[in-house]
Amino acid sequence: MDSFNRGQLLLVGLPRSGTTWIAKLIDSNPDIVYRHEPDTEFRMNVPVIINSDDTGCEQLISEYCGNIFNRKGVRVCGKQPFFKKAYFNLFTEQLFRISVLVAKLSSRVGISSKIIEVINSKNKKAKLFWKSIESAGRVGAILKAVPDIKVIYVVRSPYGQIASVIDGEARQKFTDTGSSADDYGFFEYLLTTKLARDRGLTMEHVVSMTKLQRLALRWLLHNEHALTEIDKSPHGAIIIRYEDVCVNPEKEAKDIFVFLGLQWYPQTKEFLSNKTDEDKYYSVFKSPINSMEKWKEKLTAEDVEVIDQVIKGTKSASLYGVV
Repeated sequence: MDSFNRGQLLLVGLPRSGTTWIAKLIDSNPDIVYRHEPDTEFRMNVPVIINSDDTGCEQLISEYCGNIFNRKGVRVCGKQPFFKKAYFNLFTEQLFRISVLVAKLSSRVGISSKIIEVINSKNKKAKLFWKSIESAGRVGAILKAVPDIKVIYVVRSPYGQIASVIDGEARQKFTDTGSSADDYGFFEYLLTTKLARDRGLTMEHVVSMTKLQRLALRWLLHNEHALTEIDKSPHGAIIIRYEDVCVNPEKEAKDIFVFLGLQWYPQTKEFLSNKTDEDKYYSVFKSPINSMEKWKEKLTAEDVEVIDQVIKGTKSASLYGVV
């Protein structure tokens, strides 16, 4: 559907920043056509960090975003829970759900299968929405390349995000078996950002840091770059704190919907009320408050001080009262 090439919606943030929960909150709207992390399965052919003075990426990004609707892999279209959609009828909804089940079963034996998704073309309210944890460093370039896109950038406190990464690596929840603190190849990209250049940071500085300091620096450089780029396109993007959504989910959700031009339906309120205290790492039904404060069980006061020393004096840090 060519109409989905215009007016796209994007939610982006660092891994372990609550993006999946907030994305599903938005997906609970009956008019949303959701694509879950398409740029993780179908890679963009552009750098993971793009600075404002970089050239040659806009056309590639525009073409990529223009094809997101057609990404119908099971990982991209099959992220549960599913919600009632206004653009499905009873038959097309069941066809979609059955095709997801078949695709998941097929993938277990190495067979790739596309999802069958028949959208009522007469429904003019349907909006394409995708979520990314790969493109935080590309936000500015995406806003330039797709001028009518609306972007929500999610920031989670450094303590919560770092503690969750450490926990996930200890529990082997990630496909990458190495520690993100030791991903020096990615730090090479981060060192090209304005803040890193202003501070004169080099790979020697990075290598000399402890793992906790490197995780804090990764949080800082990635978020600071995104916030700086968003400042240049204030009308196409908003910044939200994960913690604010946890504390007052319905109010924050309604504000997000207003920005995205979405109507409020009871289905979203039902999703927000459907939570448990289960400790499933990727669950979207955990208690938001418990998830928000879980880092306090993982990090010591000394750990917090180490993180604060790395991030202080920046816009990202000021979001959490660190000056």
